[in-house]
Amino acid sequence: MTAIAVRRPLPPNVSVLAVAVIVAGFTAASVAAPVLWWITPLVASAVLLGWMRAPGFADPDADPPELPPDARRIVRETFGAIADGRSVDALRGVVRPARALFAAARTSDVLSPALLRDCAELVEVSCATAIELARLEHLLARDASIAGASDRRALRDQLTEGSGLLRRRLGDAGDAMTKLYAQSVERGSPPSDRVAELARDLSAEVSVRRRANAEVEALLRR
Repeated sequence: MTAIAVRRPLPPNVSVLAVAVIVAGFTAASVAAPVLWWITPLVASAVLLGWMRAPGFADPDADPPELPPDARRIVRETFGAIADGRSVDALRGVVRPARALFAAARTSDVLSPALLRDCAELVEVSCATAIELARLEHLLARDASIAGASDRRALRDQLTEGSGLLRRRLGDAGDAMTKLYAQSVERGSPPSDRVAELARDLSAEVSVRRRANAEVEALLRR
């Protein structure tokens, strides 16, 4: 599988603030307060350190600036909604190659606007899939009585099967993004329709799984 590296860009507001601090501080140091020659770099460093400690820096997959605003917001909300676990890892497998694709699109026209919309849609529906996968994991973990009676064991088997299916679907989405990057960005070959096809299939799968999860939750409340 192709390894994809994505650099974390310095946000414009942070860079403007850091430059402003340096310019203002050095100007004041040269005119009135020489001590600012020492203080100004410390203040600018504090600005950059504050950015580096922000959640988006520590975990850029959770707030990917490369993605379109709507997709970025959905990713951010999804990472905030689901706990650490296999659902998070599965979602990262989609977000990371998507970040690389959208970063490459800023400097190249090899990816058409229509294809990028398909990629954004696949990211968004992958977020919905990750949420349903997290619900499944929660249902499997929270109620030990599922493994009791035979009907409960059958229910648990269904949940386990559904969990595996959603993980495979997210894996397929991540693989499609990675292959698209290798095909279009690295080799410059015409892209396939695989991303759009996966987005449609995954959207239908999520709708079915969402209804099934709601039915299981209602059953377990009895």
